[in-house]
Amino acid sequence: MEVRMKLIFLFTFIFSLMSSAQASIGAIAENWVKAQYKSKEATLEMVENYLDDDGVNFGGRYVGFGFLWDPTNEEGMVVTRVIEDGPAFGILEVGDKFISVNGNDITEDNVNSGALGFRGEPGQPVKAVVLRGGDEVEVDVTRGIVNPTYSKDQVLANINSAVSEDWGQNLLDYQIGDIVVDEGKNLVYVWHWSKSIDDVSGNEVEAHNFTRMRFNENGLVAGWWTLSEDQLALEQSGWSITRG
Repeated sequence: MEVRMKLIFLFTFIFSLMSSAQASIGAIAENWVKAQYKSKEATLEMVENYLDDDGVNFGGRYVGFGFLWDPTNEEGMVVTRVIEDGPAFGILEVGDKFISVNGNDITEDNVNSGALGFRGEPGQPVKAVVLRGGDEVEVDVTRGIVNPTYSKDQVLANINSAVSEDWGQNLLDYQIGDIVVDEGKNLVYVWHWSKSIDDVSGNEVEAHNFTRMRFNENGLVAGWWTLSEDQLALEQSGWSITRG
């Protein structure tokens, strides 16, 4: 009887630890998503405290060139990062300033209208002219699937570059829905919904979002992905999708 009681106590203790771990990573995931809606400071705190030093953010995949630029840069469309193994990797360089794409000048109207041709059917060649070291250089990039990833340092740099007062200024509402913990794989799934004002059209845009977070044995985030209803959001803001 004594041995049996000890075994029952041991199993109960182990189950209690597992349940506690589930609740812990579930709470971290929920607070992580909430922070992204709340403020720059709240998001920084979550990333600094709970993203493992080797943790990775997996961005949304898309068809295009695979480079980043800062839309607030008054000097124009200047490359700030080329996505590793993307179509433009080894072709574009950080600091390149786009002059034209497929014969279309880099203007605000062309950027907002999508006339520049960065996105479109994969496998199609696109010609561009960039300013590099004071010289105009012609480059050819064949569109392809881009798989962007961001290290912890890159995530923190992106957050720190944001203006606190502008964070979430267009957000109208959000809701956290289902939170599901897969204890065997240290995964947490969070469904959330948001509504905001589109900067260009001024329309209200709402979408469902789905965040998947993988935790390591130390209870820190090893990687996370977010899927959203991008097509629905674009259509609400006045965009249409056509075959190019």
